[in-house]
Amino acid sequence: MVEPLQICEGEEAAQDADLSYAVELWDAQGERLEAVLGRLRTASLGFSCYYGALREYVDCRVVLRQGDHVVAAFNPPPRGPAR
Repeated sequence: MVEPLQICEGEEAAQDADLSYAVELWDAQGERLEAVLGRLRTASLGFSCYYGALREYVDCRVVLRQGDHVVAAFNPPPRGPAR
């Protein structure tokens, strides 16, 4: 039988430090962070999560960061008047 993963105090912070990529969901105006969709260890996983978020959240700003550096960002086109 497999035992559940036990995380000791202090280890959680160390594990978060290893997850250097973050995919963020912002509101359509790009003014307010709504959610962190993923924290990932490698660039390839970061980009996979980022591209998945682009397909899922088409009207929102999606940002891929490595630490404080923005690696990729998508701003939805402004919506014109309804016709």
